[in-house]
Amino acid sequence: MHTIGIRISPSKASPKVYYAVIYDQDSEFEIIKCSYLHIPLSLEIPEQLAYIRTNLLAIILQHNITQAGLRISETTAKTPSVYRMNIEGVVQELFANSTIEKYSVMKIAQMSRLLEDANIKKYIETDEVFAEIDEWDSYKLEERECLIVACASTVI
Repeated sequence: MHTIGIRISPSKASPKVYYAVIYDQDSEFEIIKCSYLHIPLSLEIPEQLAYIRTNLLAIILQHNITQAGLRISETTAKTPSVYRMNIEGVVQELFANSTIEKYSVMKIAQMSRLLEDANIKKYIETDEVFAEIDEWDSYKLEERECLIVACASTVI
C-alpha cells in the first residue's frame, strides 16, 4: 500500500509543500519519493491553492495512494500562519475527494500514539535515527516530518 505524508512550509520567500511517498508491506516500508512542490509566488493565493491541489492530486493518482497523513501546526505555535492553515485546509479537502481511503492530521502527540513511540521529537531533531533510515540526518526537517507522518499513517 502506498502512503503519503505531507508537511507545509509557509515561508514567505519560498513556500513549499513537502511530501514523502512510502510503500508499506508486512511491517516494512520503502521510501518511493521524498520531495516538495515549490509554490509559485507569481500566482495569487487562490491560484496557489489550486496549483497545490492539482499537483498533489497528480501525485496521489500516480502512486495509487490510499492512505495519507498531514503534519499540522502544533497548537503551541507562537505565531500560527493563516497561510499555512489555508493550505492545510485545501490538502484535507483533497484527501476527502480523492482515492485516499484513510487519512489523519497529526501533531507530535498523534504520531507518538500511532507509532507507539515517545521519541518522535528526537527523530525530528535528528537526536535519534527513525526506523533505521540510512543518512537520516541528511533529510531536511520537513522531509523527516513527512516520512514520520507517512509511517504513522500506515496504522490509522
